[in-house]
Amino acid sequence: MGGPPADRSAEAATRPRILVADDNPDVRAYMARALEPELSVVSVEDGLQAWEVLQRQRFDAVVSDVVMPELDGVSLAARIKDSADLADVPVILITARGGSESIAVGLDAGADDYIVKPFALEELRARVRAALRMAHLQRELRARAREAGRAEVATGALHSIGNAVTSVSVAIGVLRNLADRSRVEVLEKLAALLADECRDEAAFAAFAANDPRGRRLPQMIATLSEQLTAERARIREELDGLARRLDQVTALLASQQNVAHPVTERALTELPELLHEAVRLAMLASAGVRVEHHHESVPAIALDPRKLLLILTHLLANAKDALLEAAVTGRGIVRIRTRVEGGAAIIEISDDGVGIPGTALPRIFEQGFTTKPGGRGLGLHLSALAAAELGGSLSGKSDGPGRGATFTLILPLERASHG
Repeated sequence: MGGPPADRSAEAATRPRILVADDNPDVRAYMARALEPELSVVSVEDGLQAWEVLQRQRFDAVVSDVVMPELDGVSLAARIKDSADLADVPVILITARGGSESIAVGLDAGADDYIVKPFALEELRARVRAALRMAHLQRELRARAREAGRAEVATGALHSIGNAVTSVSVAIGVLRNLADRSRVEVLEKLAALLADECRDEAAFAAFAANDPRGRRLPQMIATLSEQLTAERARIREELDGLARRLDQVTALLASQQNVAHPVTERALTELPELLHEAVRLAMLASAGVRVEHHHESVPAIALDPRKLLLILTHLLANAKDALLEAAVTGRGIVRIRTRVEGGAAIIEISDDGVGIPGTALPRIFEQGFTTKPGGRGLGLHLSALAAAELGGSLSGKSDGPGRGATFTLILPLERASHG
């Protein structure tokens, strides 16, 4: 007789725990109904209450409205991500339609995802499931990275990869939803109606003049055209986002070769050949960026090609991002130059992108420091470490914002060949 309640209690105890914060009681109840069949939900009235509860209880994810009294959702997300104990808890923000500025601010504060009102119950469930999956994956990967003794670098990279994969998952869900609700079905019905009623020009004229449906036809077509145009624009936006996220994942995976293969392997390496491989990995062509190569005669160097490829891929990906951020006409040019000078191989990678402020130049190789929106401050830091491991050095210069940047990698030929 006492078995079933105990079973239900045990089942509830194993469910992921979700904290919902919203000052509207109807919305709180709406979200709780959506999540409670498979999750354990605790609801609070504002961000300050949510923060206080988070100090006492552990949750697997937080879903918060943006606009709330006491402490808004963006500030709550920032507090969570700034907390050493809570930074790994995914935060999903709920924002009003048209709130693109709020969305950008929320993501900058560390939010992992957002949902635009009004939203369907299934969309909320799908986004929470995706956030929980990514958080679980990141925890497992971080644990394995710590066992390998390389947690600090791997954690940041895996978090970035996890966020990118989450965004891809969400975008796929949005595209599926758009396909399910597409207005193409209305167009098909309209075509069927015209096929039935208008078998020739005379029938069409009579239908348009006398049938109430025919008289509404111009307005129906105009409305449908607007809806399909908006639908196409949204699909293109989501596809562009998918392409950007996949670019990020590709660059991050390439950057982690040195972490994944810690043992140094030396091989005689031709610089132009490796540079072309780095250009491919950084996906400059897919971003519309043109690459100019200027190679003087440089001998093959005996070194670890993975480390060198790590550096080159980072530098080229940064140059691409700088051009895209500057919105350079035609997506701009990346220039790659190699030469021998003073017994060293010199590789220069330059762009005409957003440039680097003078105050930031002394810090660009510090771990965690970045001038890139959404950056993690790992790429240049890892590249400088890899350059030192190769017996060389990496430096950067810029004439200021809007005036591009040049990064110079120096690899001493004698030390690279015999060290």
